[in-house]
Amino acid sequence: TFPDGTLINNIISDTVYVSSLIASTGCDSIVTTNLTINSTILSQETVSVCSGGSYTFPDGSTQNNITVQVVYNSNLTTTLGCDSIIETTVSINPTYNIQETVSICSGGSYTFPDGTTQTNIIAQVIYTSNLTTNLGCDSIIETTVNVNPIPTVTVTSGGVVCIGSAINFTPTSGGTWTSSNPAVAVIDNSGLVTGVSIGTANMIFTDAATGCPSNPADGLVIVGGVTASITATPTSGFMPLDVVFNNGSTTGVTYTWDFGDGTATSNQFELNHTYTNLGNYLATLIVSDGLCYDTASVTIEVIGQSTILIPNVFTPNGDGSNDVFTVDGENLESVEAEIFNRWGQKMYEWKHVKGYWDGRTQSGLEAPDGTYFYIISAKGFDGEEYFKKGGFSLIR
Repeated sequence: TFPDGTLINNIISDTVYVSSLIASTGCDSIVTTNLTINSTILSQETVSVCSGGSYTFPDGSTQNNITVQVVYNSNLTTTLGCDSIIETTVSINPTYNIQETVSICSGGSYTFPDGTTQTNIIAQVIYTSNLTTNLGCDSIIETTVNVNPIPTVTVTSGGVVCIGSAINFTPTSGGTWTSSNPAVAVIDNSGLVTGVSIGTANMIFTDAATGCPSNPADGLVIVGGVTASITATPTSGFMPLDVVFNNGSTTGVTYTWDFGDGTATSNQFELNHTYTNLGNYLATLIVSDGLCYDTASVTIEVIGQSTILIPNVFTPNGDGSNDVFTVDGENLESVEAEIFNRWGQKMYEWKHVKGYWDGRTQSGLEAPDGTYFYIISAKGFDGEEYFKKGGFSLIR
């Protein structure tokens, strides 16, 4: 309202107004009014809070537990007395509350999302990690750690196996077996362990359902073994035969010799032995390390000097005495004989050591009394060869 009483509404720009008045003296009074416009302020702002948080607006009003977007107007006054309206949009940044479940093997370790590590876990653990998102809001992760049991391993024979032998482990199904040292012991998935070389190895069973391996110490295998080896000098000869037995075995704990001739055994490492009877003998050495054993053998052939004896008469009369013509002797390897009558006719022949003539013709008839002739070839085990010709009498 200007001095002359004029009212102008909705003034939005600067205005110059002249009021014509009459002074109290009766003279004209002209008032020029320069009207300057002060602006009002209308502004917008956007802010963020974490879900469930609070915010104080420019007019001092505070809202708590904000979980959805809020648009709020603050009605203020400028220093020049004009309106200042601030529209505030409050956006919500999410917070997180996450639950997770993991599994480990009994006695294992786990590192939680906040970096904390727990070791030797043998029972279920529930742990809360209090974290902050990159927008500054809470991120709470509740981790449940379940514990799977370690498989139980059992073994027969105390875990001791000899080279080339086998022992049984359990379980026999539901997972996979491995050997920590396949050069010492190998194992198949049925739990059968075979010793390969001397040493130690751990048999580990991994449960297919949980992925948990057994305790290696539970599956410890000790593989023992010795190797028996002997040489004999000589291995054949005339009786009495003195043989030197040499022991080429790996180091053992005990050594047992069996000479095969019925004499007493011996526990010496190396030794001599004398064979006093003819025959073939299997000499055996048994070597043991206290857990495992091995054997080695060698054949000894004891021979005597050969002899040959040819009779000059025989009496095939069926009295059980001197009824056949044969070659007697010692240590003969082969005998071949031909029998002829006085006219040179062959009566009989044989080609083996036990052969003989019973006094009959090849047709089975009894040969008459008289003189007959032989040609005999023989060979002894000692290498001696014999060739004999002569005559003998047949007397009934």
